[in-house]
Amino acid sequence: EFRRVLFRSLAAALHDLTAPLAAAGVAVDVDVSGDEEAGDAVVALTWRVAQEAVRNVVHHAAATRVSVTVRREDGTLVLEVVDDGRGFDPSVAGPEGHFGLRNLDGLVRESGGTLEVESSPAGGTTLRMEVPVR
Repeated sequence: EFRRVLFRSLAAALHDLTAPLAAAGVAVDVDVSGDEEAGDAVVALTWRVAQEAVRNVVHHAAATRVSVTVRREDGTLVLEVVDDGRGFDPSVAGPEGHFGLRNLDGLVRESGGTLEVESSPAGGTTLRMEVPVR
């Protein structure tokens, strides 16, 4: 689990998270701002959702570009993970045992936030999480 003491910052943690994609030749962009006042629980949740999103890109997307952005919008911390991979149909249930994003959606909602995934076959995927900065 993410702990601030293990990383210099959320930005450094997200760079570490995406390093395997970059090493595999995927163009990776990580841009983090506005997380300084976010509570540890919000930062940990942001890290966990980003981890699952990047894991999905690694295992399923066959992407050539991935962007991970964290920014503050008023009293909300916003995470966006965007890839240009093969995408999927979000209305179709995933394979048995693949509950990562569904489980995280519950955690995000418990934190007063929202988690949205937009995707289409051959159209890439955009994950957007918004959580109140507490």
